[in-house]
Amino acid sequence: MQLTLLLTLAWSCKDDDMSNDEEPLNIYENCCEAPGVDISIGQGNIFIPNIFTPNGDGINDFFTVFTDEDITQIKVFKITDGNKDAIYEFYNFPPDLFTGHWFPSEDEATNGRYDYEFTIESSDGVTETVTGNVCVYRCKTDVDFILEENIPNCQFGTQHDGAGDHNALAPSLEDADCF
Repeated sequence: MQLTLLLTLAWSCKDDDMSNDEEPLNIYENCCEAPGVDISIGQGNIFIPNIFTPNGDGINDFFTVFTDEDITQIKVFKITDGNKDAIYEFYNFPPDLFTGHWFPSEDEATNGRYDYEFTIESSDGVTETVTGNVCVYRCKTDVDFILEENIPNCQFGTQHDGAGDHNALAPSLEDADCF
């Protein structure tokens, strides 16, 4: 099994003008409604989760693309903010757990929805660019949370099947208190 990382273009889902006496804002209302990516590129398969939790607990802490052995190269991994300014870039690396993954600090990426773009090459020479979005979620706070009805739509990295595909029956392994 080979793992690969992915990128994210950031845009804040938070309402920064919210006063302290307002109700908490569900910044993830739409984040987990957009599915993760579970596709073939040439002879290879990839799975890209739609949420990760970089809170340092060792579970779903970084953003990556999960691949099978028929994916040979990640040519582009780029993350940008809401102004389209790059906040993370990595180029031309093999898909594995140790190269190119994104584990943002709170200063680099606050909780919210981010968009990504990456270019992947398979062993049969097919190259494809994939874009989408992912949620950075460090667990429930006074202003950040996920509605209970949206949680089943969240696809975590721990739900990959080891061959570049999503396994909806696999647990997220996230603590229930996180939501």
